This record gives sequence, C-alpha cells and structure tokens, in this order.
Amino acid sequence: SRNQLYFNSKFCSSLISGSGMGGVLLATLFIAFSSGIVIYSVFYLSVSNQVSQIGQLKTIGMTEKQIKRMIRKEGYRFCLFGIPAGITVGIIFAYLLEPNGITIINAIATSIFAIILGIIIVQISVYKPAQIASNISPIEATKYVGNNPELKESRVRNRKNHIRLSPYSLAVLSEKQNRKKHNLTIASLAIGGILFMVGATFISSWNPDSFARMGNLEDGEYYITINHNTLVNPKPYGISEYQVDTPFSQELMEELQQIPEVKEIYATERTAAIIEYHNEQLEIPIIPITPDNQEEILKTLPVDWTYETLVEQDAMVILGTSVQKEVYHTCPSIGEKVTLRWFDGTEHSIDVLIAGTSEKSMNEGFYLPMDLTASLTLSVPEYEKVGKSVESKLNNILSRHPDLVMETLQEVKASSANTIHNTSVQVYGVSAFVIMFSIFNLTNTLISRISTRRKEFGILESIGMTKKQLKKMLLHESVLLIIPCLIITVVVGTLIGYLLVRILSANGLTYFQYAFPFIPLLIYGVCLIITPIIISAICLKIQCRNSLVERIKMAD
Repeated sequence: SRNQLYFNSKFCSSLISGSGMGGVLLATLFIAFSSGIVIYSVFYLSVSNQVSQIGQLKTIGMTEKQIKRMIRKEGYRFCLFGIPAGITVGIIFAYLLEPNGITIINAIATSIFAIILGIIIVQISVYKPAQIASNISPIEATKYVGNNPELKESRVRNRKNHIRLSPYSLAVLSEKQNRKKHNLTIASLAIGGILFMVGATFISSWNPDSFARMGNLEDGEYYITINHNTLVNPKPYGISEYQVDTPFSQELMEELQQIPEVKEIYATERTAAIIEYHNEQLEIPIIPITPDNQEEILKTLPVDWTYETLVEQDAMVILGTSVQKEVYHTCPSIGEKVTLRWFDGTEHSIDVLIAGTSEKSMNEGFYLPMDLTASLTLSVPEYEKVGKSVESKLNNILSRHPDLVMETLQEVKASSANTIHNTSVQVYGVSAFVIMFSIFNLTNTLISRISTRRKEFGILESIGMTKKQLKKMLLHESVLLIIPCLIITVVVGTLIGYLLVRILSANGLTYFQYAFPFIPLLIYGVCLIITPIIISAICLKIQCRNSLVERIKMAD
C-alpha cells in the first residue's frame, strides 16, 4: 500500500532511461571516419611508392582486376593483425574502467561489431587507391618519378619558363606536384583539430561558479532543508509530516538572523500531499501560489482565473505535466476533480478542481494557495573571506535541529569541479584519439615524402644545396601543411564551438558562457608545428648516414 512506500530522489534518478550509448556510438563512428581517412591516405601513398612494381606486374600479364584484388588483400592483411589488436586493447581498457561491465556475451557481440565495422572501413578506404593502381599503364610506370600516382604531369613555371630556386620555391613546387596527398593530410589534421577546438570551447565555456549555483544555491551560499530523504522511518505524507513539527521555527530564524555575515535569508515554500486519481494514490509535490509566482502561474490558465477564485473553488494548477506523466505515468486534465489528502497533524481530505495545466514549469508540481516553508537559502556576500566561519556557526546551530541538513557552496563547487574534470578527460580523450590518427597520417606522409625523394635530395646536394637549406625546404613544406590546417581548425572549430555554446545556453544550460580556448589552442598549435619538424629532422639524419653517391644509387 501507499503508506509502505517512500520515494528516494537519488534512486528515482537512477531509473531514468538512457545509457549514453548514443553518444558512445556517435564518437565511435566519428573515430571510424577519421580512421578511414588515415587508411585511405596510407594506401594512396603505398600505391604511389609501388608504381614501378605495378607497371612491371602489368607488363608480365597481370590484369586490372588482379591488381585491385592484390590491393584489397593487402587491406585484409592489415585487418587480420590490426583489428584483433584493437579489440584486445579495447577490452583491457574497458575492464580497467569498469570491471563489472565486462561479460563474455558483451565482449563477443562488441568484437563481432568491431570486426565487421573495421573490415567495411578498410575496404571502403582502399577502393580508390586500388582503382588508381589498376589504371597505371606499364609505359607510364617507366616515366614515373615518384611523386604522383595518377601520373598527371605537373610543371610549375612562370612566363619566362623557369623558376627561381630557393628552399621556399622548391617547397611550393613539391606541394603543387603532390596536391592530392597534401590535401588529404590537411583534411585529416583539420578533422582532429576541429574536434579538439569544439571540445576545448565546450570545456572553456563551462563556468564552474555558474554551474555550482544551478539549483538550490542560485541565490545564496548555504541551503538548509528538511532531512526527509534519508530518514529511516519515512512518513506516508512525505515532507508535510516533518513540517508539522515546525523545523523552521521562529527561534531558528532569529538565530540565523543574528549571524552578522548573513545578509539575506530566502525561504522556499513547498510541501507534499496525496491525490487519489484513477484508483491510485500518488504522493505529489505541493507548491504554494505566492505574490512572486502568482502572475506567471495565472498566465497558464485558459480562463480569467484569479487567486481569489482559485481559493473559492478549491482549485489547483499543474505545471510541468510532462514530468508528472514521466514519474507517475498519468496526470489529471483540466476540468477534472481529484481527491486531495494532506496532513498537518491530522489527516484531511477535500475534492479539488484542476483549473489549468502546462508543459512549462518554473518548478514541477501542483500549485495551491497555501503557506509552508520547506527550505532556506542564506546569502553571504563575503563568502570567500568568512565562509568557513559562517559554516562553523551554522553547524553549531543545526546540531540542535537534527531534522535539518545543510548544503554549502563549497561542497557543490567541489562536486561540480569533479564533474567538469571527468567531462574534460572524456572530451579531450576522444579529441586526442582522433588527433593521434591525424598525426599518424602526417608522419606517414612526411616519411613517405622523404624516402621517395632520396634521389632528388641527392641531386640537389650535388649541385650545391647545403644540408641547412635542405632542412629549410622541409620546414617550408611542413609549414605549408600546418598553416592551412590551423586556419581551418580556428575558423571552423571556433564557429561550431560558438554555435554549440549558444545552443546549450539557449536550452537552459546558462552556465555555458562562451570563452575562446586560447591556451588549449596554443598548446595544440605548438605540438602541431613541432611534430613535423622533429619527424623531418630524424628522417633526414637517418638518410644522411649514407654518402651522397650511395643515396643516389639507392634511389635507383
């Protein structure tokens, strides 16, 4: 029966449907898309490096169909080693994060999904490189110089049919001869950068103070309420049975007002009752209509009701009907009469009319003309200086009122900071994962570019180019990759991040206040600039271990 039941708000919150799998799946698909770009780039460069071999295979009779099958099988070979490794690492991380979430059935189902998704992504990614490889003719392969797998001859000359040689002009020439590879790398880096920028904007715009004040501490620093949610012997009429003993007595109010640092005390009026509706007994929140909320509540009524007519006709207004339906799976309609039972030391019962309902809600509940204090909010303007002293005084007062509990701004801030920190780790973690794929792609591009140009570098050195100038040329090439990526990241990422914050703020999450993530962007930019410089320097150093003549011969 109803008097044997009692609602615990935290338990009720745990029953809310939705596991967050939608967000996880969205992040998975985004990472899969980024992985596809990297895989495509890897195979594109692989085809670029095998043009001569492919030409030779076609010379001895290999068909276009067989070339495509060869490239696709190479993709399957990557799947054979990469996917099991990814699944193994994923299960290990999942177990470390949540040991109780791992079951044999879940692991098998997830592994099958990962295998199918991985194979599909790889095969889609290798389709175009396989097509390019199959279109290479033996004659074109003999003319190939190592820069363009589509073998479209590219000349960069001015009207005088010559260019002025310098590290920068050679970098520009290389970029134009490898435009497709160049654009692929930029696209891969830009995707990771945009995701990082949006995530950084999301975290930077999350105002911890405003977030901590969303709720009970919007108007003050201390919130005192009835400890009805954790008592061992709950009452069938909920909070109203504790209000009978007048926990917020005049004596308590005087004690609180005597604390000199407390400037304002805001009282919240609220109680609970039971309504009998469709043969069910439902405990409902009752919120009094006061001068502060009266105008807004009366606007929800379909006719010209007044406070006086509500009192005369024993009428009530229901706000937040969607919440009532979600909690109780039913909700009275306008014009219906329900039996209201409440307790003030004695049980009472009366039939009340539903005067109006509204989806809109200032605070979900059933509004009646009445007056009951359910909580107090204390405002302390100099909280940062005197907060600990005031808290000590309040704890001393509340020690004589065991039915009351207190929530402080400091406690809520600590909890909020933990929430923000956990969210930051998740957002930056996903961003870092995508950026890692982009860096792999960048690394692969740079290594491939340097390894396939050993002969070119050797010839340049043989005609007088110094190692310093060679390093400078590679630096310019890296800059031509990084600068467009940073521009796209800043422009697109800032726009999407700004729109995201505005949408969140417009939908009630007012603690999101747009802030440009300057420090995260600076760190990201520095890492992005340093990475290609280090990779190029290492590759060039390894290459220069051989003599100039050996490098030219090795390239042949």
